Amino acid sequence: MTNKTHKEMALLFHTTYETLAPKYGYETRKDTKVFDPESKNGQLMIEVCDIVGNQIKLNTLNAIKEWAEEEVKHTKRHSKGNYADGRVEALQDLLTYIKEQEEIINNES
Repeated sequence: MTNKTHKEMALLFHTTYETLAPKYGYETRKDTKVFDPESKNGQLMIEVCDIVGNQIKLNTLNAIKEWAEEEVKHTKRHSKGNYADGRVEALQDLLTYIKEQEEIINNES
């Protein structure tokens, strides 16, 4: 499922590509110089950005998840009392949220 951000990313990719192409001696096709999200070229760029964008999101969520899991372990080993309990609960809430987001992203793919 394409979202507005991925369309914006496709436009940014296209504009950047068109700007840099002459630097590398590449002349782009006249029929694709202007980004058209309805064209086959535009749809392809949007789908590529969908896939890449979702992978970036998953990678980011995974990095945060790994950090949160380590923080839970560290807090349980080295802290006691209400602060530790509250911290662990907050981190577990974060891990639940991450799992939900991963499921949403994976279901969109």
